[in-house]
Amino acid sequence: MMTLQEIHTIIMRASYPASKEELIAFVRREGYPEDALRRLETLPEHYYGSADSVMDALRTLD
Repeated sequence: MMTLQEIHTIIMRASYPASKEELIAFVRREGYPEDALRRLETLPEHYYGSADSVMDALRTLD
């Protein structure tokens, strides 16, 4: 399983604000590991203003 730090490194490259679906599409398009997709699929439906806001949401799910 990818660490939160590895997920953070990936999503830092995305454009924000971004919805959960946009983040998942970015990870797919860029060819990142399936594990990253699985982690992002657990996110609540929301528009995220930054990679840090995504990380905050992921931390609450761990």
